[in-house]
Amino acid sequence: MKILLVGSTGHLGGRFKELLAINNKDEIHYLSRTNIRLLYQQNCLTCLETSYDLIINCVGIVGRNQMSTACHEDMFLANILLPYILACSIERNGGFLIHFSSNSIFDSSKQNTRTIHTNPFTTSIYGQTKLLSEHSVSITLPKNKYLIIRTPQQYSEFIDFPRNLLSKLLINLSKSNVFTITRNEIFSIAHVSAIAKLSLKLFREGTLGIV
Repeated sequence: MKILLVGSTGHLGGRFKELLAINNKDEIHYLSRTNIRLLYQQNCLTCLETSYDLIINCVGIVGRNQMSTACHEDMFLANILLPYILACSIERNGGFLIHFSSNSIFDSSKQNTRTIHTNPFTTSIYGQTKLLSEHSVSITLPKNKYLIIRTPQQYSEFIDFPRNLLSKLLINLSKSNVFTITRNEIFSIAHVSAIAKLSLKLFREGTLGIV
């Protein structure tokens, strides 16, 4: 199987890279966030004109409402435009797309327990970009061509990784003996290895649509 892993140097993408390397029968191609930025600047996305059996998109930029214009542009590029381009590549050349969204699309919802039938409700820029990414994929591709996975906050044993939830907790504790909870929020976290393994399992089992 010919696979393109997009975001291969990131927190989640790095785990996919390890898992995919185990099966040496697959032909794996990698595209990092830096590569993607260069391709945009050069207006050259020829690598996406190639046919892949599976494209896994792990790229995403988390942000806050109070950000610079440049950061907003990066979020638009990574969270909305890139998934659309990948979906268009699948539409033209065939294959299947695994795209990662976020439970941040529910960050303004008053429902603590959510299902596939819960309507997304978000006022954050990040949540809105992830919701738009889902929309761009689902209107471009038929349901049998994509799997969108809404993930919770992620962690791993790599404490030094900046997007690791555990590293944030340790950094805060190292600065102060007092740990303050500022929001009364119920949320789940998941290990990046578990997310990667489950995603490949769902793909092999033929799971489609949004989960």
